Amino acid sequence: MLFPRVQAGEKGIPPKVLGACILLAALLLVCYWKIQMDDAYIYYVYARNISSGHGYVFNYGERVYGTTSFLYTIIISIFRAALRWVPFITLPMIGHFIGAASLFALSILGIMILKESRLRFAPYVFPLFLLLNPLLKNSIGMETFLTLMLIGAALLLYQRERYASASIACALAVLSRPDSAIFAALLFVDFLARKRRLPPLRALAAFILILIPWVIFNKLYFGTYIPISLSAKVAQTSSGRWGTGLIFLKGLAQCWNGSLFKHSTFLSLLISAYAVARYRKRIGNQSILLVIIWNLVYLAVYGFILNPPAYGWYYTPLALGTALTVALGFETLAERSAEDHARRLLRYCTHALVILALIGIILPIRVATGHTSARLVTYRLSAEWLNKHAPAGASVGANEVGILRYYYTNGPVIDALGLVTPAAARHVAMKDYSWYVHEYRPDYLMFAHPHRPVLEDMVEETWFRNEYDLATIIDPGHKATELYARRSEQPTRI
Repeated sequence: MLFPRVQAGEKGIPPKVLGACILLAALLLVCYWKIQMDDAYIYYVYARNISSGHGYVFNYGERVYGTTSFLYTIIISIFRAALRWVPFITLPMIGHFIGAASLFALSILGIMILKESRLRFAPYVFPLFLLLNPLLKNSIGMETFLTLMLIGAALLLYQRERYASASIACALAVLSRPDSAIFAALLFVDFLARKRRLPPLRALAAFILILIPWVIFNKLYFGTYIPISLSAKVAQTSSGRWGTGLIFLKGLAQCWNGSLFKHSTFLSLLISAYAVARYRKRIGNQSILLVIIWNLVYLAVYGFILNPPAYGWYYTPLALGTALTVALGFETLAERSAEDHARRLLRYCTHALVILALIGIILPIRVATGHTSARLVTYRLSAEWLNKHAPAGASVGANEVGILRYYYTNGPVIDALGLVTPAAARHVAMKDYSWYVHEYRPDYLMFAHPHRPVLEDMVEETWFRNEYDLATIIDPGHKATELYARRSEQPTRI
């Protein structure tokens, strides 16, 4: 029998299910090892500087709140400080392991939530659709998996009516990613609606007392309450260079294009959403629907209010609601078929689940057999060239700064888009993409080859040709860069 029967009050996880979750999490860790995202390296740079005693900074001496996740940065820095004497342990390795561990923990939390709701099939469908969801690939090395794990912990504790502990988990989720406040607010509203009173004072105090020190630290240390990445992304939207209209929702539509498993998952989601809506009274504990509601509110906030550029990691939180919806839909269809003695329908659902799992494994395997992220290779080679030829203290300007800053050691890095150079964001919003060059006069510039439209069109302008020379082109064969040097530096020619 594919699905073991869940007894009333049973909370344990069968060893086979636990082993399957470990196997899938390990599979993702290995298969997605080659994915190295530039934004993830911003976390690694901050964590390295913290653990090395230079403070929460991107460039030495510059207190800029350029990370979205305070908690994730601190956790990485703690692991780096503890393991820095182990030669083969790197910051990207730590980031990948934290992500895999968070996904495994989230799978177990989801199983526990669904089992305690006395569901028979959903607990075993959920981890499969979560861990094989193609949206996960977009957040490797980022804080998203840690955030989702904390949200899962908060929901389990809330379901068990351990409200103070749930508040602590919610506060940690906000520290991991500020937009988790949406989920915390949803739990607060749900408690008011069901209990018709405020949550216990201990729960409210726990939430506030965790966040207040963080808010005070941000103001005293950075001079701001929220990460500057928010203003940078809003500026990108205002510029029009990343699209017009509801660009976030347009990007959501593209998430389901390209692979058979994406189409299959989307189709399963639609069928399951219908089943959940029609047979929602059979689900049991209604608190598990809060995740689906949270995903819908998240979509509304990001789609109609913030409307940031369609970066892939913004859509990864939807993997949790997607997996839960499919699991609940499978539960309702399976129970319906059992009641009607339509065993054939249940058998078809089981076969479909197995087929989807086999299809889902294709994407991680394809990534594992492919090349290492092109940006990592090219930007690392660019940084190594700069380390060799740029004089001490030489500054470098670029549109993507994470990997470059991680490997470049001679001087500061200037962010053209404003993630870690706050003043640039306002000018990006005004479509002035060369302002940072005039303002900071970088000694070197790293552009794409061929240069990016609009962002790097300045290379064709007279003033740029008068001030900068092309020093070299780094071309490893798949993604090339151009390195320009200010003429006063007299760069080495290749």
